[in-house]
Amino acid sequence: MERIAHIYGIRAKTANEPFYIGSTRDTITKRFANHQYQVNAGKHNNKHFANKCKKIGFDEIIIEAIETVAIENQFVREHEIINEYLARGVQLTNIRLVPWAEQTL
Repeated sequence: MERIAHIYGIRAKTANEPFYIGSTRDTITKRFANHQYQVNAGKHNNKHFANKCKKIGFDEIIIEAIETVAIENQFVREHEIINEYLARGVQLTNIRLVPWAEQTL
C-alpha cells in the first residue's frame, strides 16, 4: 500500500484563498486540531499564523485538502504549491519559504 500525505490550505470561511498551506501524513482534521491546540497554548512556532488565527477565530476558519501525494513527494510538492499561490499574489503566513532543495543542503 502506498503511503500518502495531504497538502492542505487553511482559510477564513469568508475568503476564497488560503492564508496558510501545509502538509501532513495524518488526516487534515487531525492536523487542524493540532494547529488549534498549538495556537491556543501559545506554542505555535509560526507567530504570523497564530496571530491570524486568533484574529479570525477558529470557528471562522476551515481547512481544505488541496492535493494528495506520495510521502516521498510531500515536501517538494508542498513547496511547489506554496510558490504557485505566491506567484498568483496570494498572501500566505507560511515561514521559511525557500525551495525545498535548499532546506535539505
